[in-house]
Amino acid sequence: MIRLLGAVGLVVALASCTTQPRATPPSTTSTAASTGTTGTTTVTTTSPRIDTPRNVASVDPCTLFTEKDLTKYKYGPFSVPPAPYEQIPGTCAATFGTGAPDDLVVLVGVLPRAYDAEKAANPGGHQGLIEGHHVWFSCGGDAAQVSCAAWAAVAPEHSLSVSLGQKGGNESRLLLNTQSLITDVLTRMPKAS
Repeated sequence: MIRLLGAVGLVVALASCTTQPRATPPSTTSTAASTGTTGTTTVTTTSPRIDTPRNVASVDPCTLFTEKDLTKYKYGPFSVPPAPYEQIPGTCAATFGTGAPDDLVVLVGVLPRAYDAEKAANPGGHQGLIEGHHVWFSCGGDAAQVSCAAWAAVAPEHSLSVSLGQKGGNESRLLLNTQSLITDVLTRMPKAS
């Protein structure tokens, strides 16, 4: 019975992860003509949804996630603590586990790349909505190495990136944990003033 409930919970979680967000209504702008009359113009936008823009200028990505974020899902503790990942400026990497080849590798960063560019560069993913931000999810790899990543629109020309990779990892589990981690990280990012 417990296994059945666990499987049902996983299916519900996966279904919610793949559910497309409801379209937001077009924004409406009131304009005043030179005659003093007021009209209403409806403007439909195709840009990603960013309900609360984030301050991306002074963010240290190594402070955006904690050991507890993933130990609650039976990963960890840190086998390599968070440190800047020099190969991708603006990112931070950490490893959870025992120092074995199948440890979970986590990469978190704020990238100077628009959400739509990340979405185009990672076809085959799916879009979600977390905390009022469009998020693009994509998983890949093979049986030997699986990785899942998410990119959230946090500012017009910046994306928050979260990636989890594991040798012999379970794609469904990594996808769920990627969704959870990007939610945690989004709540820690400072809001733009």
